[in-house]
Amino acid sequence: MVVLGLGIASYCLLWGGDYFVFKVNSPAYIVDKIRSAEKQGGTVELTDPDFNALLELSMRNKTLSGNLKVKGLYAQITDGKLKMYVPISYRGLNLIILSTGDLVYKDGLVVFQPYYIQVGKLQLPIGFVAKKLHSYSIAGGTIQDNGFVEMPKEVFPFHLTNLTVSGDKIVLVLDKVVPPQPQVVEHNPSPGSSSSPSNKGNSKVDLLKRGQSQLSEVYGSVKTAPEKEVIRQIQAVVAKMVDNPAYPFAAESQNVKAQYNHLSPEEKSDIKDAILMNMDTGTLREIKGTFGL
Repeated sequence: MVVLGLGIASYCLLWGGDYFVFKVNSPAYIVDKIRSAEKQGGTVELTDPDFNALLELSMRNKTLSGNLKVKGLYAQITDGKLKMYVPISYRGLNLIILSTGDLVYKDGLVVFQPYYIQVGKLQLPIGFVAKKLHSYSIAGGTIQDNGFVEMPKEVFPFHLTNLTVSGDKIVLVLDKVVPPQPQVVEHNPSPGSSSSPSNKGNSKVDLLKRGQSQLSEVYGSVKTAPEKEVIRQIQAVVAKMVDNPAYPFAAESQNVKAQYNHLSPEEKSDIKDAILMNMDTGTLREIKGTFGL
């Protein structure tokens, strides 16, 4: 009986792990869709494939622990509710976590509030699962003691102010984004004035340094010579901004944008996908603000 019970439990855990198929739009497409809405402010509606593209962006680092790896994160939106599918691998076993719940926005957090949690066909107490996964981060979110998954809005590469789920769509409310102005270099500071960078300047330098490393991954991911030349020029401008955070980048960023505009639609999509998949949210926003890509 014990052996039979273990066999049934194993079947329940493993069931369905390899048989789910989900539609996922291009991350570049959905980010362009959201950025277009940001220019005016207002709302944008996301379907399942749209939202799955955002989840894919947030899943760059899939490994949670040495033996536990998240292989994906997918959603289905139905009747104002969210059903989540999380394929995982644990010690060589392919499992899938399923949950249905509410998706809400509260105090700068996107929060998934589950009604239940299953592993395969086996339903487990939410508190038990939360305790086991409490110390891990999934897609930039943390799992609370009550099972809620909280994701800071900064996980996503846009300026979110609210979120609701209506029918089979997620509705994002976005701030209007004003393009940043080029910084002005101050020459000949007065005697006795401090030349030490501010904390904000230090933070920007750290961000740009991280961007330098991530741009190397982007360069290795793009395909054609014109694509690589655009990334090479971005790298050159970022290097100058690391050396001098007040570097007047406007003219060079316009040159990069002009060269980017001469690429084919396929090449533009390749660059956007490479940037989205290899850069974190902070560096994404910096590159977007500096070069308008």
